[in-house]
Amino acid sequence: MTRTYPISLIGVFICTVFIAAVLAVSAPLLQAQETSPEVRAQSGERIERPPRGERGNGPPRIGRPRGPRRSPPPRATDGSREAGTPMYTEAPDGIGVTLRQGASPLPYTKDTVTYVPWKEDSKMDPLKVGNKLPKGSVAWTKEGTVLDLNKAVMEKPTVLIYYRGGWCPFCNVHLNELQKSIPALEVMGYQLLAVSTDTVEALEAYGDSELNYKLLADPDLNLATNLGIKYKVVKQYIQHVKEIPDGRSFDLEKRNGGFLVTPSAFILDTSGAIRFAYSNDNYTVRASQDALLKAAKEALSQ
Repeated sequence: MTRTYPISLIGVFICTVFIAAVLAVSAPLLQAQETSPEVRAQSGERIERPPRGERGNGPPRIGRPRGPRRSPPPRATDGSREAGTPMYTEAPDGIGVTLRQGASPLPYTKDTVTYVPWKEDSKMDPLKVGNKLPKGSVAWTKEGTVLDLNKAVMEKPTVLIYYRGGWCPFCNVHLNELQKSIPALEVMGYQLLAVSTDTVEALEAYGDSELNYKLLADPDLNLATNLGIKYKVVKQYIQHVKEIPDGRSFDLEKRNGGFLVTPSAFILDTSGAIRFAYSNDNYTVRASQDALLKAAKEALSQ
């Protein structure tokens, strides 16, 4: 005999099976939603992310792989010009500053300081504060006339700069920086004179410059001798100067007898006495404008 079930019981059974199947499918989805990064972030839960570049079991990243992060260039902390040294870095003495960014163009280094090697017993001693400008100190103008520096200093307090020459890129940067100090120096009553080892003919290159102060020549280096800043360089450096690019090369032996100078700055009162003096064998370091203006102001009160 065949047993029969009421239609209502069959319907209840089918509904129960359907609901159980729906719950079984939806439970994982609800759980994933509750633990999604968005939900966890809203709840304040800390999200642990995989290391950058790891993509789990997904497809590999398309394109070139990311290389290592480039480290910053080294920076000089001693006034020298290591690669990456920023422009106008203050020297350890608190007076000088470097003049240009980049690595030194020459292989000459001594304790990380850029310098030009001189021949033994040729290095002189620069004049110091309290010394006077020696008598007979003269220089040549670009017009080819002689300027008596002793007489010029008696007329006005003077900032006297001695630079290497127009062939030196650091000197050209320095000359432009000095221009910024002219207004303040003039207010204080100073004159600025800049002398180099250049010839009178070499000064003509500055004929159309915007420098509002005198550039002077000392090709025989008599003034450099008086100031105590002359020295004779080694043959290796003489050869280097012959190979300077951009039309700035010359024969240092023929022009200046193989001698060069230590870039220097002097502040003199109207009696010719030196009130401030700064020289640095590192030819990329010159007295900062702040230091010059401060010293010029203090000299007036002495």
